[in-house]
Amino acid sequence: MRKIHSILTTYIAFSMVTGVTFHAKAQSKCATLFQNETITKKTHKDLDQVRVEKFWNDLDADVTASFSKNLQNTEIYDSRLQHVRALERYFNFRPGSFAKNKTVSSVIEIYNKFMDARILEGQIAESDVIRPIFIFVLPDGQTIARQFGQHIPPEAQPYQKELPKELFEKLIRDGFFPIGNSSTTVGGARRTSFEHDLAHFTAFMEFPEYMGLLLRLHRDAPLYQDFLTNFGDQNSAMGSVYSDRLYLYFESMVVVNQAKKAELIESLLLSTPMRERIDRLTLKEIETHLATISDEELVNRFTFLRNHADDFFLAWGGAARNPGDRNFYINNKFNGSLFFGLEKLKNTSPDSKRLAITFLAQFQFYVIRFRNLTVQDWFDNAFKVAPSPGSNLFQAFEIDKEFSIDGFWIE
Repeated sequence: MRKIHSILTTYIAFSMVTGVTFHAKAQSKCATLFQNETITKKTHKDLDQVRVEKFWNDLDADVTASFSKNLQNTEIYDSRLQHVRALERYFNFRPGSFAKNKTVSSVIEIYNKFMDARILEGQIAESDVIRPIFIFVLPDGQTIARQFGQHIPPEAQPYQKELPKELFEKLIRDGFFPIGNSSTTVGGARRTSFEHDLAHFTAFMEFPEYMGLLLRLHRDAPLYQDFLTNFGDQNSAMGSVYSDRLYLYFESMVVVNQAKKAELIESLLLSTPMRERIDRLTLKEIETHLATISDEELVNRFTFLRNHADDFFLAWGGAARNPGDRNFYINNKFNGSLFFGLEKLKNTSPDSKRLAITFLAQFQFYVIRFRNLTVQDWFDNAFKVAPSPGSNLFQAFEIDKEFSIDGFWIE
């Protein structure tokens, strides 16, 4: 190129002085040289584009294959689960069948179009939307984030570990949620990390206000400072690098379904006098009452509640919506007590019965105290060590002095 540039410079200078021009064939040769250079550059660009497209296609096929295989297993994809019902409604997935023509890229496209439509309808703002993104790591350990199909360096590899909390929180502030792949598994290897992350995205589709509140927690400077002060150095007992408090909001958040609240209360094992003073009941009173009920009736009633949990409660957190967890409320304390209570009832020993009564009484107490709380009530106190006096969440705990808020709320 430098030689060509020199020839042309000489040619131009010579022409200006003498008025003589090169033969047409010589000009044509110069033009051909430049054209070849353009073709070479274009070829290199095309080859790089082919590499990028192949990378994404391979990742798409790999993750889709694992997802499609699991989707055929109705023990994992139980059609009663809220997340599975959402997959049917939004993505036209059918549990028990192969995910024909459904790929990771199409799932992301459907999700993004769904959010775009909500924005156009004025239901949500673009700033309140969380978009899916993939994380890669370079040889020097640096991480990069890319949306599906975007250019990635040849040396980049999918990030396989749990993200550092600083990176995760920055992604959320920027409006992105990282997607896992088929190489990493969660929940005893029953499902891929992509399948777990998809549970987060169906929650965002069903409950866009929840998505907006998560963003606000990370973008509101005073709130976030409260979090760093109270919980910043804490790791989760769930084995997560995130604090228990963030785990509650991202993974195990569950609320009473307001549309089913009356039916839920009617299904609890409460006497008529107890129903009449339901807002003044203490945990001890509920325990005493349950101790008078036969094992058979306890099993029948609480099994009914467990089997209808997907109607009575709304799971917002990703772990609470996981496919493959029929008892997915196990990681949410107030629904976990229902699961553990029923497990203890399987053992006929007196000690086991007493533990079962304790767990089931806690479940009923939680339902009664939290039945009127909204997600906004929970988020208003998200990063406080204890709920603010006068808040709805504070009122939910205040009625029973024997019931310690520490065991439920202070994480």
